[in-house]
Amino acid sequence: MKKLFLLLLLITLVIGISIPVINHKGIENRKETTNEGKEPGEHPNIWFISQRLYPQNTSMTPQMIKTILAESKKLQQMPRRDNIYWTPRGPYNISGRITDIEGANGNYDTLYAGSASGGVYKSVDSGFTFNPVFDENAILSIGDIAVDPIYHNIVYVGTGESNASSYSYPGNGIYKSVDGGQTWENMGLDSTYYIGRIAINPIAPNTLYVAATGKLFGTGPNRGIYRSINGGQTWEKVLYVSDSTSGIDVVINPIRFMLLCGSVSEPLTTVNQAV
Repeated sequence: MKKLFLLLLLITLVIGISIPVINHKGIENRKETTNEGKEPGEHPNIWFISQRLYPQNTSMTPQMIKTILAESKKLQQMPRRDNIYWTPRGPYNISGRITDIEGANGNYDTLYAGSASGGVYKSVDSGFTFNPVFDENAILSIGDIAVDPIYHNIVYVGTGESNASSYSYPGNGIYKSVDGGQTWENMGLDSTYYIGRIAINPIAPNTLYVAATGKLFGTGPNRGIYRSINGGQTWEKVLYVSDSTSGIDVVINPIRFMLLCGSVSEPLTTVNQAV
């Protein structure tokens, strides 16, 4: 009887020791299978997560973005030290969601498409083919596009996708092209981070309004509605509620401008009361 008791005790000890070892090996095997093919290091989206966790972090400033873009252009202009040249082989659909599509007034062949993280594309054949026209600016997160209703070669691009998701890259203000997207000039508002909308006065296109979102996570004084009366050369903040209230959209009342043009017979005061 004593021998049987000792035998059962020994079997129990063996089983008790073996189960944790087997479980540990199983966990390690699952880890190896799960991590197979992944790059070592931090999670690739840690930069976005840090914006939510530390909204008051001032490390990402407009000046820092300017410095990065300047260094990037220097690297692009440096002479090559080897004879290696890269040819794109795909994939070709990584530019992200489309944030805006704009056409030229009366010119149905010309279209501009802005993407969340792939820049601006232009089509001159009603959308059958598109070519990138904004890549040289390095900031490829697009919030909105506006085409001058009279002078179709004048195009405005607001950088920084304003859809407030965790994968929205910031921009550095408003860009303007006077040659249909061949060249671009930064027109300021680089501290607004994300542009929600650009609205152009249909009868006086040098006047335009911009809805500025500001930082997605954290407060800031650069939110609100801005106006320019000289084609973006200078800007004035015309609507500001608080440092936590963003401007996401702005629309120009078309009836009012029809009245100013004499296309509608109703008195102007009626429209003012309606607005």
